[in-house]
Amino acid sequence: MAKQIYPESVVFLTHNPETKFYKLAQHKWVTYPKDYYLPQIVRRFYATEFPNNELLTPVTFTAPYQLIKFAEQTDYDTYVSKSFYKAHKAQITLSPLEPKHETNFESCFIYRKNKSEIPRLVNFLKEWDKFINEKDYDSRLEEVKVNI
Repeated sequence: MAKQIYPESVVFLTHNPETKFYKLAQHKWVTYPKDYYLPQIVRRFYATEFPNNELLTPVTFTAPYQLIKFAEQTDYDTYVSKSFYKAHKAQITLSPLEPKHETNFESCFIYRKNKSEIPRLVNFLKEWDKFINEKDYDSRLEEVKVNI
């Protein structure tokens, strides 16, 4: 079973806002490890854009904060989820690039069917619905005040 949290996409970040998406293949990248979900999505939807169907990724980190900080302090580019970018864009000095086509996917709570009868999970999902009904997730991301 799954409950949607937020419709996501990949935000590519570079130092030069004038860079065209097709030229990104020539850049060096700092990304998540290959077995993380976001690199798998990038490979699935953008592999044909890159030589050997891969980005040049000599450096990997597991946290988006690390990706951003490393990229900002070097000449590397990176990518993060739209929700992370929206929550922290005021602090990110890199420029987002629009790819040829947007990659959409969903952030979800995933749980086994029989778990949906556990009161703790039922209550959590009800509270989540109330939380989202009070103010949409997109607006909440815009209000995040966490430093990276």
